[in-house]
Amino acid sequence: VWRMQTAIIGETFDRISNSEIAWEAGKMLAQFHNALHNFQKPFESDFVLHNTQKELQALEESLESSSSELKTDEVLELGRLILLNAKENLLPIDLPIWVIHGDPKVSNILFADGKAQAIIDLDTCQRSSVLLDLGDAFRSWCREGEGQDSAFSIKLFHDSWRGYRAHAPGLSQVEVGLVLQAIKLITLELSARFLTDYFQDFYFSWDSEKFPSRRAHNLERAKGQFALFKDILKKQAQIDAILSLPV
Repeated sequence: VWRMQTAIIGETFDRISNSEIAWEAGKMLAQFHNALHNFQKPFESDFVLHNTQKELQALEESLESSSSELKTDEVLELGRLILLNAKENLLPIDLPIWVIHGDPKVSNILFADGKAQAIIDLDTCQRSSVLLDLGDAFRSWCREGEGQDSAFSIKLFHDSWRGYRAHAPGLSQVEVGLVLQAIKLITLELSARFLTDYFQDFYFSWDSEKFPSRRAHNLERAKGQFALFKDILKKQAQIDAILSLPV
């Protein structure tokens, strides 16, 4: 089956590098959510992204059943902390259901002359809480640095959140109040996925020029996401202050 679409001229970015792109990314995601908020037709695929409980269960099982040589003290402690903090940040189950993108990384947004033109890669769309998109978006958009030097950019969060909020009238105050929790949860979920693949060693691609094995790369990724989570914890008051700004 071929999907035919009119070509949209634009370019993509791997990282958000300035305030204008941050604002535009937030605006585009809000426009996507608004446009599909009342979309009623079923999706062909029932694939679910961000099934956090399933990801945490997979990590727990890997920690229990994997060979002892993989379960170093460092790995066991990382796994324990991921599980502990993720369970403390699980979202309520009775949140409003939206159509969400599922993978709103900035490289899935087309830009032309600094303005967002379209959001692409729609095969991950599903019905779930909009907080899953917001948590994943701000986790990835606002990340600076690499690996265990990862940090959360307050400036990029301010600009991308303001771009989103200015164009998202349907977002409730309950949902706004859970955005920080969603960012923490999705960051931990990805850390859990990387650590699970450290044990299972089959899912994520890896860089053979920088790492001796997929396991080594996945362990570094898991540490990097957990470092990002810890930086988010340090900046919670600043994030909350931005979320509280008037629209």
